[in-house]
This record gives sequence, structure tokens and C-alpha cells, in this order.
Amino acid sequence: METLVRGFWFVDPEATCKAVATYANTMDTRKGGSMDRILVHGREVSGLGIDAETRCAHYASDRDVLAIRFPCCHRYYACFSCHQALAGHPAARWSAERFDVRALLCGVCGYEMTIREYLAAEHRCPACRAAMNPRCAEHHSLYFAL
Repeated sequence: METLVRGFWFVDPEATCKAVATYANTMDTRKGGSMDRILVHGREVSGLGIDAETRCAHYASDRDVLAIRFPCCHRYYACFSCHQALAGHPAARWSAERFDVRALLCGVCGYEMTIREYLAAEHRCPACRAAMNPRCAEHHSLYFAL
């Protein structure tokens, strides 16, 4: 189900979400902690206890399926708290003039949406229509300079 290649755990995309979530949220004794980097639809995403649809130890509901690329390091993280825990530097926010950058990754289908698309999407992925957590809007100020 999983393969270690150059320090990254690759999760079989055909595996069921339940099986992947169970694995991702257990301690991995080969690394000394829970998973912190995986490929999600071919893109590296970091997070504490991350699963194949980008849920993490901080946000793990069925609708928490969105990762964000941070402008400070151009890396995807499951959430702001995961960036704080793993990045080793302060998070930067996306400025309004950069809202056309593809910076959000749907963990369900792998679509990379622009910030503008995400903000207009009404809590659904524009590509696959998967439901996204509407409570994420409470945290927009952590990610976007609105």
C-alpha cells in the first residue's frame, strides 16, 4: 500500500480513503513519527498525520480536502498549523494581486485551482464538485491578504 522513495511515502491512489486515513494517522516507526509528506495526485503535500485527500491531524472531517501552496516556500501544506509545525519559517499570505496563481489543491481529484476560483467556488471544487469545509473561510486571513 505504501512505498518509501527518497524520503517520501507514496500512497496508492486506488486505496480506499478509510484505509489510507487509518494508515496515515498511525505512528510510523520507520520514521519515528506520523507521516508528514506524501504525494497527492502527483504533488507533494506536507502535513501532520496527512492522508491521501489532504486531511491532517488538525482538520480531518470529510470536507477537509484542500491543501494550500504557501507563497513563502511554494510548497503545499494541509493547513496553516501544519506549515507552522513543519516548514521551519513563518508563513506568508497571498497578496490580492496574485489571486490568479494556482495555489489550492483539491485532495479528491487533484485539480489545482487559483485563489480567485477557490474564493468564488462556494465550498465545492470547481472541477469535481467535491464538498469543501465552509468553516475554512474563518481562516482566510491566515492565507490571503483580503
